[in-house]
Amino acid sequence: MAANARNEQQFFIRTLHHANHGSYVSRFLAGKGQYSSTNLAEIESYDENYNTYVSLHSFSRYGRRAEDIREITCIYYDLDMHEKQPMSYIEECTENTLQVLYDAIYGDEELPEPTIITRTGRGLGLFYVLDRSIACAKGRNAGQVEFWKLIYRRMGEKIKTILVPENNRLADDPEALLELDERVICDVSRVTRMPGTWNQKAGKECRVVFPEQKPRYYSLKELSAYIFSEVYTAEKTEDPPAEKPKVIIKREQSGKIVEFDFFLKAFLQERIEALERLQAFRKGKGIGCRDYMCFTYYNHVKQLYGVDQAINMLVSFNNAYEVSLPESEIRNIVRGIDRCAGDTYEGHYKLTNEWIVRNLKVSVLERDVLDFDVSKRKLQRKMAHQDTVRVREERNREIAEYIECHPEEIYASIAARFGVSLRTLKSIAKEAGIRRNRKVEKPIEIERQGKERKE
Repeated sequence: MAANARNEQQFFIRTLHHANHGSYVSRFLAGKGQYSSTNLAEIESYDENYNTYVSLHSFSRYGRRAEDIREITCIYYDLDMHEKQPMSYIEECTENTLQVLYDAIYGDEELPEPTIITRTGRGLGLFYVLDRSIACAKGRNAGQVEFWKLIYRRMGEKIKTILVPENNRLADDPEALLELDERVICDVSRVTRMPGTWNQKAGKECRVVFPEQKPRYYSLKELSAYIFSEVYTAEKTEDPPAEKPKVIIKREQSGKIVEFDFFLKAFLQERIEALERLQAFRKGKGIGCRDYMCFTYYNHVKQLYGVDQAINMLVSFNNAYEVSLPESEIRNIVRGIDRCAGDTYEGHYKLTNEWIVRNLKVSVLERDVLDFDVSKRKLQRKMAHQDTVRVREERNREIAEYIECHPEEIYASIAARFGVSLRTLKSIAKEAGIRRNRKVEKPIEIERQGKERKE
């Protein structure tokens, strides 16, 4: 293997798994099985260079079963050519796709700059590597994992939209683009082709094409900023003709950037999910308030996702009813909310819980079963609790890793080091599946207790 290809391979693996805490990373050779190791140097030192892959995330044991996932490291998108095409056309599509992506990243700033971009031979790999891996063994950090999945899906939808021919600025052939492989999204057991190795099917070597300098890592909060803000303005338009079958409301392409703080995004998401739960609980029956339901739903999704996507979501929400509202009423809802203007807001209404409960006819049972009430204080308590749980889980993970790496140090000493009780430390070790030789621990504890009695 050439020296520069070897360097790319080392750079790729150490960047992708820079936050690995002694978890298993798998290397897979098509047709010859896989090898797993906690030592990254062993993964990157493999000499066979045909159709070699490496796991995106890391695992608690040998192999790469989804149920054994231990650490989530990144968000990865695979862009390739699904149809059988000549290599010359695939290379043209790859170059065009790179151009469109660079426009979206550095021109329109619709996407964050990837940590790594690889050229796989038949397409591109986009990697957004997390600054800190998400520990998810035994169901830990469930909230963080769900937030990771939400960002993963939403950014995938944005990339898919960017790659639609009519949305790009290619002069020659707007349709000559790669396609997003949606099977990869949120698949924790997925592997990716290793740079510096040979793609036999394409007759090309997989190489790193970005970055040229130090890679950039992301927190989930940083990535979410690209998902939950939209550039749009509402243009006053005349009523569309009644005979048109689709809801068509034209928008300008430029305008203000609507930014939301982290709490407001969570608040809106909670309300949207509550409305969807309420509709499902009622089994798609309107109970005399379909118009208010659709009005409230669009009022919230517009603030979070922007006009165009919000209209599509509203249409889908309306279609979920057994008898949906006519398109004329949907258009009236959209126009009414878009034209709303107040002292501190524009293009949406500030709806209280009391207004929603009253006009959507939410019963006491529905409020209890669906946890429908969303208030700032309640949401703040929920988020504060999630932060407390996250901090405790990170502390427990750090303690468990320390115990594993220092088998010679007794529990009492480790507990003092981390400022926790001996009982708490033993509970952490038990939960992590760590077992100590009691013959080593017990005499030292007895000796310590004897000294304390003499004193």
